[in-house]
Amino acid sequence: MASKSQVRGWNYRYAELLEFKKREGDCDVPSQTTSLGPWVSKQRLIYKTGKLSDDRIKRMEAIGFNWGSRTKRWNDRYSELVQFKA
Repeated sequence: MASKSQVRGWNYRYAELLEFKKREGDCDVPSQTTSLGPWVSKQRLIYKTGKLSDDRIKRMEAIGFNWGSRTKRWNDRYSELVQFKA
């Protein structure tokens, strides 16, 4: 079970992610972006290992978080290129 400070820390980063999404329109935070990028990468890793709580998974998915950001981003950009070339 997470300590109160760990829960506060997670909630703080989650709030940062919400602000990022509001500003950028998605949750695809570059891994080099301040401390939010590494946090997002860590959430993906914890999720892939099956250790992220159901509550946190639901919260992340409720805001449109993509668990495989790189593949989605590449596919989105490729689709944009195809449409541009058409």
